[in-house]
Amino acid sequence: MRLFTHRLRVATPHQLLSGAVAGPTYSSVLLEQANALFVLDELHAYEPDTFGRLCAAMRLWERLGSRFAVLSATLAHPMVEIIEESVEQPVTVHCAPAGTSPVRHRLVLDQRPLDAPESIEALRGQLREGHSVLVVANTVARAQALFEQLAHDAREANPGHPSPALLLHSRFKNGDRDAIEKALLRRHPERREGDCARRGGLVVATQVVEVSLQLDFDRGAVECAPVEAIAQRAGRVNRRVLHPEGPVDFRVHPVEKPNPCPRGAMDASWEALRSLVADGATTLSEQDIDELLTRAYDTTWGQEWAQEARRQRDEFIASFLTFPDPFHDRSEFAHTLTQAFDSVEVLRHEDKAAYQALTRGKSGDALLASRLLIPLRPGQLTAFACTYDPYLKVHISQGVYDNVLGLRPPASQETIL
Repeated sequence: MRLFTHRLRVATPHQLLSGAVAGPTYSSVLLEQANALFVLDELHAYEPDTFGRLCAAMRLWERLGSRFAVLSATLAHPMVEIIEESVEQPVTVHCAPAGTSPVRHRLVLDQRPLDAPESIEALRGQLREGHSVLVVANTVARAQALFEQLAHDAREANPGHPSPALLLHSRFKNGDRDAIEKALLRRHPERREGDCARRGGLVVATQVVEVSLQLDFDRGAVECAPVEAIAQRAGRVNRRVLHPEGPVDFRVHPVEKPNPCPRGAMDASWEALRSLVADGATTLSEQDIDELLTRAYDTTWGQEWAQEARRQRDEFIASFLTFPDPFHDRSEFAHTLTQAFDSVEVLRHEDKAAYQALTRGKSGDALLASRLLIPLRPGQLTAFACTYDPYLKVHISQGVYDNVLGLRPPASQETIL
């Protein structure tokens, strides 16, 4: 079996949980989960349904002789409780000792929206001063609009510099997003000891910047989001506490509409931030973040979140992890599991010929073909004028696309009466 065993696998939750389907297609995934070590990074980033299902998977892994470790800077106490009650073996929690966390930020709650004229002008001033600035919006449309307002100022403030203004969100072709992320890492790497230069440059992003990118900026301005997201966004500003000024400004702005986050999560986060500042906090250290998590989850929303995670865990165990025999075929559940992750990939109509050549041609390459795809939520297919191609087995979008702004909905047609 050593000839067929992956010594190291990097996977998504969907790929891990697909082992529950078993049957001839997925049984190898399930077999690889026996006698393994799982390292789950950024577990806080998932909704309660996915978190609950992963806790159900932890119980299965334990039965299969496997072990697991969870890594997160923002693991709220209810999450730890649900993990502990999901498994039989003791759970050990390691935290940084109190008082050892450095202060990286000056926390500022700005009562104006991020796209208010005064907020935009303040960001322009930071760019003119030579600071590298991270701006994080909650929706792709708002990120695109903010980028169009600020990109020219960043280019003027950084003449001749590579990538003075970058936009990152989920609605890029996979290949273009990969190129943007590489440019980001080159342009805004973690600051090193003795690096006192002002780097300059602008990055506007959505929540995709919160994980997996080791970036470092001089200033941050973000829209209010769930507490975990706020902490992750702050982690991209003065990341190694090596900025020559010491703690730097990190501004949080309110939002009128909570999309795409639940209203309860947004209200709990803003109230936790407001109460922390009202109690005299002016920084955002790891201990401050722990206090924010406690305040946010000690609410009606937090209690409902934990209840939903437990319900999803128990339902997943009953529906997917009850095997009549070792290789019972559960293929009929594969589509249901995929739908539960609320994601679909679409293809721009201009890329149909290239995609067909890569997926159907004799010298095709499915991995290269995937670089042409753009992720969307199923509910967005209509807004981006998508139709399903049964031959290519992919949705085709008529939306507007370029490699700087990404995918946008098609221009609405004016009706003349």
